[in-house]
Amino acid sequence: MAKSSNSYWLKSEGTLLVNHNVIRLIISTDFIKYYKTFVDKEYKIFSNTPAHGAHITLWNPKIHGSLDAKKAKFLKDFYKGNKISFEYDPYIIEGGYNKNFQNFFMKVRSITLGGICNILGNDQKDRLHITIANTKGGVKPYIWFKKP
Repeated sequence: MAKSSNSYWLKSEGTLLVNHNVIRLIISTDFIKYYKTFVDKEYKIFSNTPAHGAHITLWNPKIHGSLDAKKAKFLKDFYKGNKISFEYDPYIIEGGYNKNFQNFFMKVRSITLGGICNILGNDQKDRLHITIANTKGGVKPYIWFKKP
C-alpha cells in the first residue's frame, strides 16, 4: 500500500455504543466495505470484515479489564444519540504479525475520543484505529477480471 504522509486526515463520525462491558464508536458499514476493496485488490484476496462490524474500540474487557459501571453509565447518558467526530488517515496499515492472522487498519484521532479514553483511565487514545479487514479464518484468492 502507498506510504502515508500523515498530513492528510479525513473527517467522519460515529455513535457511541456502551454495551456488555465494551465501549465502541460505531461507524457506517459502508466505510469498511469501501476500504476493504483496496485491501482485496492489493493483496489479491477475499479478506474478512471485523467480527463486530465497523467500529473504533475504546474499551475492551479482554484488554482493559472490567468496565467501571458509573463511568459507563455517565458516557452512555452523556453521548446518547449524539454523533462523535473523528479523523482518520486513509493509509491502510498492515499488522497483526504476532497473531495467526493479519489485520489491515487505519489510524484514528479525535479530541472527544481521547477525552473518553481519559475518563475511562486507559491509554488507548494514541492507538485508536479502525480495522478494515483481516485474514482470520483464512482467505480465498481474488480474481478481479479475466483477460480475453
